[in-house]
Amino acid sequence: MKLTIPISGLEEVRGSWAGRGSLLSALGRVQDDHGEIWTPTLTRRRAARLVIETVRPHLQVWPLSTRGWLDALPAESRHDRYVADRPVGGVSWADTRRRGWPPRQFDVRRRHRLADTVLVSATRWTVQALEAAATRAQAVHSDVLAGLEATLSAASGLLKREPLASAPDAAPTRTDLIALRTAGRPWTAVAAVAEYLRILELDPTQLARLPLQADPALADRLFHVAVLGVLLRTLRECGCFLKVRSLPGSPVGVPVFTVTTGEGTVWDLWFEAGAAWRYYGVPEPFPSAVIGIAGTGGSLGADLALIQPGKAAFLIECKYSENPTYVGRSGYEQLLAYMTEARNRLAAEVTGILVGPAEIVTRRGSAATSAGTLHVVDPNDLSRCVSDMLNASPAEASHHEP
Repeated sequence: MKLTIPISGLEEVRGSWAGRGSLLSALGRVQDDHGEIWTPTLTRRRAARLVIETVRPHLQVWPLSTRGWLDALPAESRHDRYVADRPVGGVSWADTRRRGWPPRQFDVRRRHRLADTVLVSATRWTVQALEAAATRAQAVHSDVLAGLEATLSAASGLLKREPLASAPDAAPTRTDLIALRTAGRPWTAVAAVAEYLRILELDPTQLARLPLQADPALADRLFHVAVLGVLLRTLRECGCFLKVRSLPGSPVGVPVFTVTTGEGTVWDLWFEAGAAWRYYGVPEPFPSAVIGIAGTGGSLGADLALIQPGKAAFLIECKYSENPTYVGRSGYEQLLAYMTEARNRLAAEVTGILVGPAEIVTRRGSAATSAGTLHVVDPNDLSRCVSDMLNASPAEASHHEP
């Protein structure tokens, strides 16, 4: 089953919080069920491995020798004309005769074959970007290049030969990629590889379009960050003002945004809410309960949270999986635990929202529990759910400073 991730949410995060360069840092900041957080370097390596796995079928049709590449290069002809003081190859005797006879100077015409500059430049960039991605991917999975060694060796050798050796290595534009696709084999495959490598270098939001089965952990993080983007967009559409408090890569432990509604209500928006206990100076029950068990990890907290300390809290848990039991049962149990801990400690009123893939959560569900109301939605229905809750929340609140 192909599970969808709202790319518009990733674009919202990139535009309003992470930026293009640090979107991968935002993915690394996600804490999984085992409490693991990735460094930006590890995140880039995992993304590179995913891209290498995706382009493998296209790499398998690349030439296996440098000579194969050079023979495949289409060329354009250029005719040069000049005057020589003595006869040389390429003399045009008809033009020379017009100068008078016997001739003292000779008209020369020479034809040069030049490799297509767009194709050469795009290929150079693609091979270099592929080498960098392969190095990163191997740091995660040593066998990621199995069966592709000869292909990469031939492509790398091409960089040392003209016309590629002196060609510029600018990233190909969309127009360049169209030109590559129409140049025949192997350039159609080069264009396909280049398009995926552009994702790593220029637009990591498009990682969500790749087949993510090769790295479920990365897929889970993409979904988590995308849901944050859906939440940010919803808050803006509701007329809220968002002030950035912390960026990806910054020390964690503070809200990422201060959210002020049109009525003046102020919320703290958390990305990984486990740090909220220390921030608000509230004792967390989990560490006390497991004090006698080593290796249980740090604080517990929902993936996302909107909190008015002491008053109200919306806790959002993201679950991305094809397994409905994991999304539904495990997600419900986990979110209910977070709500129970937060009730009367972080906030008097607590609402929980479990967000799963649209292919798994086929319609919205709600239940009243002793900890508060718990909703189960897909990303598309998250907006309506949050809008309804904001409209029903207390109109006045004061912001807490630690």
